[in-house]
Amino acid sequence: MLMGHRDFITVQISNENTQVQVIHPELTGDKVISSAHSRFLIEKGWKGSRKNIPAAYLTGYSAGTKAIEKGTNSAIMYSGTRLYTQRM
Repeated sequence: MLMGHRDFITVQISNENTQVQVIHPELTGDKVISSAHSRFLIEKGWKGSRKNIPAAYLTGYSAGTKAIEKGTNSAIMYSGTRLYTQRM
């Protein structure tokens, strides 16, 4: 990641919400290209939980759609020190 020139995706999962960001690395500091939070699902009429897999999928889909509109066509997932398993 230190020498990367590709955009990357970060995912933060809390007890109630999911946040997804598409980030572009730059020498002066990383720039957030797009961001989505699972709270936006309430505005769209979502009545289910915001911490399950369908909500996380829709949150990621929203962030990806915004990134594509801004010209990003590929990104890699950056998980940091977190290990994502089947039990997120």
